[in-house]
Amino acid sequence: IPSDNTYIDPSIMGLNVFPNPSYGDFIVTVDLADVQKINVRIVGVDGKTIYCNDIEGLQHYEIRKRLELPGTYIIEVSTIADKQSKAIVVY
Repeated sequence: IPSDNTYIDPSIMGLNVFPNPSYGDFIVTVDLADVQKINVRIVGVDGKTIYCNDIEGLQHYEIRKRLELPGTYIIEVSTIADKQSKAIVVY
């Protein structure tokens, strides 16, 4: 909640990552309250950004990705008013 006590409705209505755990290939789905730009970032446990991209023009996004190295990663999705994240395990 911002410091002026105004409430901002969340714009990310759903964030899913599957299959999870994965053998490398996975899909990220994002459902938004309305059409808007998103930023998708994949971060390793060491904090290093593996992937980062801005996408715009839709209300529902389906992003197919592949990670080569086994480990745990954080998928971060953000809009101008909201941010959500999910972990994925790659074997």
